[in-house]
Amino acid sequence: MVQEEVSDPASDGDALPSPPIVAAIPPEVSQSPSAHGTPTPPPTLLNALLDTSVLTSLAFHSTLHILTHHALTRHPRFTTHPRLSLHLLAEKLPSTLNALHQSLGALHLLLLTRPWRHDIINPYPPTLDRLLASHVGFTLYDCVVMGYVGGQHASSWVHHVLGIVGAGLMRWYRRASYFPTVFLAPEVTVVATNVLWILGRCGVGEGERGVVLWTWIRAGLFCAVRGPAGLVGLWYALRVAGKQKAELEAKEGKELGSASRASAAASLYRQLRTLPAVVWVLTLVNVFTFTGLNSYWTVLVIRSLLRTRLAVSHIHHI
Repeated sequence: MVQEEVSDPASDGDALPSPPIVAAIPPEVSQSPSAHGTPTPPPTLLNALLDTSVLTSLAFHSTLHILTHHALTRHPRFTTHPRLSLHLLAEKLPSTLNALHQSLGALHLLLLTRPWRHDIINPYPPTLDRLLASHVGFTLYDCVVMGYVGGQHASSWVHHVLGIVGAGLMRWYRRASYFPTVFLAPEVTVVATNVLWILGRCGVGEGERGVVLWTWIRAGLFCAVRGPAGLVGLWYALRVAGKQKAELEAKEGKELGSASRASAAASLYRQLRTLPAVVWVLTLVNVFTFTGLNSYWTVLVIRSLLRTRLAVSHIHHI
């Protein structure tokens, strides 16, 4: 999802991935595929980044963009629009479909099936592998659009690069997959951002009912999902780690106390440290980076809503 402006509701661009975070044990030492319903890992990291599932997603979103752009160039309403503006507009359809796919899939895992309710590190659901493959394919397509159009905010590139690297490594190592799932859920904000961007390009004024409605919807989604995603995800991970530690101490006959409950963070950290260094380090980097970006973008959206100041322009994919 590429865009030109993000603060002004009538000119806001796409919403953010996604992304995913990395963490894991190399395929050769990971658990058997049947242990948690885990699909067979790709033989190499390159396969994790460019296998059939990824290439199918890349081809689908690219084809959809080409067809949409072709339809826009033939529509009388858009014949006078600049060429790059039409590419931005064409990108909104693939980005919206991808946002719905990623966010609804992630929310289904987090709220309904809940494979990480007893263990944050080991489960790797097949559904998540398909989501990550689709995410890599879409993000590769979006990077091409961003590079072609130009002028994208640095935070957009940080988000996309970390998303591709994190999702690729997760598909290869297949551990600590809970964390990338947490950051796929906020992709739902893309839908409202894209609607506002399209309304602006179609000449709908800021004070008109449609823009006002979607500005409030966007702010609500940011405040309810994107802004708190990182902190809520970390709270849940600590809660699970605390339960694991309590169960272990109960088996060992130890008395539970406030000190044990307070050490949930240390327990989670020790579990992450059992993973390869590149995995646990990048997991922490991605968690803090995406939490920071989501908070920053949420502040921009609230400022736009309250009209205290114009948000920074050229921010892509939120």
